[in-house]
Amino acid sequence: FYEIFPEQFRCRTPQQGLWMPFAKISQVKGWEDFGFKFKEGNNETASCHEWCDLSSDTPDARCGDEGSTYPPTYALDENAELLARFIEDNEIRESHIVGHSLGGLVALRMLAKGFSDVPGRVVCLGSPLSGSRAADFLHTKEWGEHLLGHSLPEGTIHSVANDWAGDVCAQRDIGVIAGNMPVGIGHITGKFGEPNDGTVAVSETQLDGAKDHLVMGVTHMGLTTSRNVADQIGSFLKRGEFLRESD
Repeated sequence: FYEIFPEQFRCRTPQQGLWMPFAKISQVKGWEDFGFKFKEGNNETASCHEWCDLSSDTPDARCGDEGSTYPPTYALDENAELLARFIEDNEIRESHIVGHSLGGLVALRMLAKGFSDVPGRVVCLGSPLSGSRAADFLHTKEWGEHLLGHSLPEGTIHSVANDWAGDVCAQRDIGVIAGNMPVGIGHITGKFGEPNDGTVAVSETQLDGAKDHLVMGVTHMGLTTSRNVADQIGSFLKRGEFLRESD
């Protein structure tokens, strides 16, 4: 995805740190150790910490230099076509795809729309295949559009993979890995009340017809860095199923 969408991975703000919407940063126990850098709302004083104000009426709401704009974002089908074009341009005859979060949706959409028929298995890591409460919450906020882009609402709000990925699951092996370590932005944007990886609930990763589904003790981002997850991915890509304790 870095090669296909380089502009989307370009850092657009010189400031790095955590985002805190609405609540007062000073009321977070030990806030000095968290590295807060982005604040939504004006209910805190700048003397508490230096951050980029995400209030919609300030220039810094764009999270970059004053007057800067967000790069264009692509629709879900456009991203799916770009992925298919990348596979075709590189003359790939067999393509196993591992997609994290939205990446899983893009891969499934590419196959569902017939943009590519190259054989191979797919593993979705923490992908919101049955909707996303976090996306639902952000979609109701004026500033949420900049965080969501176009693909995420199209794949989690307007429709979900369970609505259109049935044929894909019938034609090839699809594996899903979900995390259940609840650390992430999801607790700010939506209350889960069920196992989750901090951003996506385990139930939101369910895909009817998937060949295998596995829950692991990692966070949403941990799905991309865990060695145990990597071992499970390798197992599924090799034999079409995840490792179990008895294996």
